[in-house]
Amino acid sequence: MTRLPSGQLPRLPFVGSAAHLLVDPVGLAVKAARVGPVAPLRIVSDTVYLVNHPDGAKHVLMDNAANFSKESRGFGLLRKLIGDGLLTSDGDVWKRHRRIIQPAFAKQALDAYARVMAEVTTATLNAWPVEKPVDVNAAMLRLSMLIIGECMLGTDFGAVSDVVRANIDEAMRYNQLARAGLGRMMWWRRPLERIRADLDRVVLHTIEQRRNQHSDRRDFLTMLLEAGDAEDNRGLDDREVRDEILTMFVAGHESTATMLTWALHFIATHPILQERLIEEADAEPEQPALLTAVLKETLRLRPPFWLIGRRARAADSLCDVSIDAGSRVTICPYNIHRHPEFWVRAEMFEPERHLDPRPQHRCAFIPFGAGKRACIGEGMAMREGQLVISAILRRFRIRAAHKRPIKLAPMVTLRPKDGLPLVFERRL
Repeated sequence: MTRLPSGQLPRLPFVGSAAHLLVDPVGLAVKAARVGPVAPLRIVSDTVYLVNHPDGAKHVLMDNAANFSKESRGFGLLRKLIGDGLLTSDGDVWKRHRRIIQPAFAKQALDAYARVMAEVTTATLNAWPVEKPVDVNAAMLRLSMLIIGECMLGTDFGAVSDVVRANIDEAMRYNQLARAGLGRMMWWRRPLERIRADLDRVVLHTIEQRRNQHSDRRDFLTMLLEAGDAEDNRGLDDREVRDEILTMFVAGHESTATMLTWALHFIATHPILQERLIEEADAEPEQPALLTAVLKETLRLRPPFWLIGRRARAADSLCDVSIDAGSRVTICPYNIHRHPEFWVRAEMFEPERHLDPRPQHRCAFIPFGAGKRACIGEGMAMREGQLVISAILRRFRIRAAHKRPIKLAPMVTLRPKDGLPLVFERRL
């Protein structure tokens, strides 16, 4: 086994690559991919092993997943905000919650969510600005928040959606500094405890109201309140329900909005593809094959969760690189999805590659993770992507507002920097 020389990556005295991670994290990750399948990054006093190859990702997420916990900086920050939900919990807590929550993402539940998605999307598009630039990232964040609020809480979420979204967005801004090991520089921001308290006021109040009144709604909250564990027949208490609701807000609305944003960008900049998608949308197929391929290619090039953090419980080996117990390991889907060994013309946007895909490495495409900890909301995210974009294309043609390159702004997800303006022209 070998250790790779960290000197091949840009470093500064005392802080190592922390400053580069803060200023241009994607650029640093791309440089790390050139080092090898696993590249060590010195971040202040710590070393992070960046995994750039599907073999390393498979080892961490599937083959030896028990050795890699979620005790990372990023998940530690999220845990302070959302508690021990599916995204941040480990061990028996995660197993129990997964068993209880799984039925809420079965096909019957997704069909019910789809009806809510359609209603919220229609109401949003009825008030959509036409013939002038729209920051589609902001628009998709708001739409996705409204959708997940209605699906999760089953109430008129519009009155509190801006409060929830603003607080979650503020908390996510902590992530960039925390990931770079510079968390102490966040002294000027509102304390995370106050952000959490604002979110608690909304969510816990809704939970209390629902427990105290009969409801025929079949939303996520109702299912959580009624569910029991098949093994011990014990349900979730209010705090556990609160953790799972906030987990769905954080993991669900942000990632889906980012996928929608980039998909609309690619559609706007590929006019021939757009016409094919409009034809498909007008036909209203049950499974829109081309649009699904566009969403998958979007997730390949712009994976919302572009970094997946873990910590090694015991010493291990990743792609012949030895790591010590306690080492931080970060899988980089952004690099893995571009690996030339697994993707032809890896930098090109080519949705057709997903229409008749060739067999590939299990972890060459991991926008929703892999293994037992793969995202439970994959089906819901894809359904929302299909429904929202089809509804948009049945009303509008889309074009870019300008020809300037769109820069990346990596936080928890891979957002566009300074928004992403598109123009929506009503179809005749």
